[in-house]
Amino acid sequence: MRTLRAWALSTVTALLAATGVVITPIAAHADIACSVWYPPPWDSGGSFGTNITITNLGDPVNPWTLRFTWPGTQQVAVGWNGTWTQSGPAVTVNAPSVAPALGTGQSVTIGFYGTYTGTNAPPTLFTLNDVPCTANTARSVRLTSPVHGQAFTVPTTIRLSATTTPANWAARVDFYSGTTLLGSATSAPYVLTWLGTPPGNYTLSARAIDVNGMSYASNVVNVGVIVPTAGPFVAVMPTWLGVAPGGTTLFSVRLSRAPTSDTTVTAVRINGDPDLAIQSGATLTFTPANWNISQTVRVAVGPGATVDDSAQFRVSAPNHQPSIFTVTVI
Repeated sequence: MRTLRAWALSTVTALLAATGVVITPIAAHADIACSVWYPPPWDSGGSFGTNITITNLGDPVNPWTLRFTWPGTQQVAVGWNGTWTQSGPAVTVNAPSVAPALGTGQSVTIGFYGTYTGTNAPPTLFTLNDVPCTANTARSVRLTSPVHGQAFTVPTTIRLSATTTPANWAARVDFYSGTTLLGSATSAPYVLTWLGTPPGNYTLSARAIDVNGMSYASNVVNVGVIVPTAGPFVAVMPTWLGVAPGGTTLFSVRLSRAPTSDTTVTAVRINGDPDLAIQSGATLTFTPANWNISQTVRVAVGPGATVDDSAQFRVSAPNHQPSIFTVTVI
């Protein structure tokens, strides 16, 4: 784009010179675009501090100047990675002389300690060389599926899902069981399917990584995978399904062995979003003749459910080990 502008300017200059008109070249302004991340500060109730990350999303800037205004009584006491000045609530940070440039796609982290009285709200607007920047929101990542305390029965597949705030900022989300990396998702929705999860108790988490390699840890979720007892049990397949908002999904249910008499199987929601509800198959009857012929439980998603909402259901019968299945809105 700058090459085309330069060619156009030189052409116009030549034409004007041919007519005897002399012009004075005007310096072109860079196309500035930027984002700023102001994370939650360390705060002792009067003193506070944090690091601020500036990312240049436009043309190279040399030198750069960041400006913002405090909404309260905050005062910068000492700052680093730039020359900090404050006049009233207005703060100016000039690039250090040893590293004044900020190239396209590059980031720089500056920081400060300060004081305040009353409330300590963050600034609402940052500018880079007087151009407003976007994304003044603390980044975070949350593991939304499975839910804490969820139980699974072998054989099972566990679906791990994470969301970020702001939405979809992560370049990669890694999913962990303890310190073991299970896999990664490189684009939203950030989802990983853990196939054939063996029996045991697991501590699951996610870690989001941005384009600059900075990482952010999620909440921790504890789940268990159990083996049915040697006795008869209610079998359900699969143990997890995703369903679109407003849709329905089916699970197959049967007994593990022939009963001695007619046996009633019931399906109930045991936790999660009440907008995910059993539409049909809440009560099923199996006989000594049809115990191994699958019947279905249909779960419907109500209008109040949104993506990543989930619910857990248990299917049980007298004198049988129950099984559990999960439905997640995707």
